Amino acid sequence: MQTFDQFVSFRWYYYERSFLIVLHNVWSTGPGRTADLVFELRTRIQGWQFADRHCVPEGTNSRVLPAIFPGIITGGDGLIIAIDVHKRKEVVCETDDGGKIVKEYEFENTEEEWKTFMDWHRGTGARIALESSTTGKYAARLLRDNGFEVHMANPRKMKAIYESYKKTDRNDARILAKKLREGELPESYLPPKEIDDIRSMVRYRRSLGEEITAIKNRVHAMLARYGITVEASDIFGKKSLKQIQESAGKMRPADGFILADLMQRFHDLSSRSESVETQLASMGKDIPEVKKLMTIPGIGSYSALAIYSEIGEISRFPDARHLSAYCGLVPRVDQSGDTAYYGHITKSGPSILRFFLVNSIHTTVKVSKTFKTSYRKLKKRIGKNKAIVAMARKLAVTIYNMLAKNQDFVDISTCAGLGENKADRMQSMAKKAQTMDSESVKRLIDKGVIRLQSNKLLS
Repeated sequence: MQTFDQFVSFRWYYYERSFLIVLHNVWSTGPGRTADLVFELRTRIQGWQFADRHCVPEGTNSRVLPAIFPGIITGGDGLIIAIDVHKRKEVVCETDDGGKIVKEYEFENTEEEWKTFMDWHRGTGARIALESSTTGKYAARLLRDNGFEVHMANPRKMKAIYESYKKTDRNDARILAKKLREGELPESYLPPKEIDDIRSMVRYRRSLGEEITAIKNRVHAMLARYGITVEASDIFGKKSLKQIQESAGKMRPADGFILADLMQRFHDLSSRSESVETQLASMGKDIPEVKKLMTIPGIGSYSALAIYSEIGEISRFPDARHLSAYCGLVPRVDQSGDTAYYGHITKSGPSILRFFLVNSIHTTVKVSKTFKTSYRKLKKRIGKNKAIVAMARKLAVTIYNMLAKNQDFVDISTCAGLGENKADRMQSMAKKAQTMDSESVKRLIDKGVIRLQSNKLLS
């Protein structure tokens, strides 16, 4: 907290005469009556309407940053701060425990003003609510890393709350503050920094995989236009590439050029994917949860890291049913009285988590005797596709029990040492990874920028 000597050393712009009187008293009386004057100053300031009367410290670009120093305007414990986050500005509503609006203001979305905002509210015990969005996640991470209690609202569940004939940024901030105070704010999970980094890398690797799939589909379509059939599961294998090369003479020059460019892009994306997986192996090689997940047949290092990062801390789920519901693998229910209808799965939660669970279960049902027996029974009764989804839900339940009870996957039919073999491969991949400190990352970015600049100069 700032001292009064620091406080009065600033030159402020004031609209309130009484504030000048109190400031003069602080300046002239000395430290003897400091506590009484703080109380008087807090009483006067808290009654102001910020929209009409505000003070701006000299040298600060913000038009509306209102705080003098922590504990005077904020009122200390019980403060609730709701921030409606946008790309260029933030709209803030601060209320007390009783729901009374203490003040409302805006500030620009810059690093300097975020630092000023945090300095003025640090140590006040304030609870901060904001909506989950691209900018909102940045703000949530910034506040969390600086020791603030952050509650990030789930935008999907906030839609009904925001339905209003008068939807403004100020009203949105007021609603966030009210819901947080009443304990009715639907929150999104904000993972720790380590898990968040792995999640970002996994999602980027997944996007590269989608691009590779799109290129493969285009190559398939181009070959089909010329009646070229490649008898192979992977058309980019050695034999398939040789067959494509021999059949290239059937194509017109333009299509041949496009095919060559697509194959070059495929090679580039494949090398990038391998590089990302190598970095992921380095990030997750010492995580116990990842090693446990790799004991499950069908789950390798990449899938284990993806499932771990999307689930996050297993302690946030009270039981396996809640994890299954988070994965979106439970059916919709329409129940009234004694009648209940069960529909398709909800598909709530991260789609990438369902993708890895469903993708992994195809191998699990072939290797694990327990999963194979259950799958065959379900397949006869409800069909292949529904059986796979049902087994993916069973896999989610198994994962919960493994992580919650700190146990490895156990199946008498599973090869012994499966998890250890995967862990060894992961360790060998991690040795090839580049250093991920800030300096090395900056050098990589600088190298990429220089390469882009040189390409533009040559073009």
